Amino acid sequence: MEVTSVSLDESTERKIDDIMERTSFDGRSELLRKAVDELHAGMDTLGHAGDMLDAVIVVKHPREEKGVSEISHRYDSLISTQLHSTLDADSCLEIFHVNGASDAVKEMYKQLHGSRSTESVRVVPQG
Repeated sequence: MEVTSVSLDESTERKIDDIMERTSFDGRSELLRKAVDELHAGMDTLGHAGDMLDAVIVVKHPREEKGVSEISHRYDSLISTQLHSTLDADSCLEIFHVNGASDAVKEMYKQLHGSRSTESVRVVPQG
C-alpha cells in the first residue's frame, strides 16, 4: 500500500477526530479510504455517458463566497430551479434542480464538490 501525505486544516482534523470517536474505524487511513469509496460510489449513481439525468444538488457554502454562483452560471442550461437560503450569519444553502446530459450534471457536481467555495455538496438523482 502506498503512503500519501495529506495536509488538513484544523477544522477537518476536528471532524475526523469526532468521526473516530463516534465510530469503530481502526485509524484515520481507514476512515479516509472509506470516505473516498463512498464519494466514488456516489459518482457511479449519476448515470453513464449519453444518459439524461434529473437530479437535485444541495450545496452549503460560506455566506460571502461567490464561487458557487460563478460555477452555477456555467451550467444555466442544466438548472431548472435554484433556491437560496441563508442558514445563519456565516452559511448559506443552495438547492439546484438540474436536468440534462449526465456528463454535464457530473461535471457541475465535480466542480462544486472540488471547489474551495463549498463546505458540503450532495447530489440526489431523481427517478
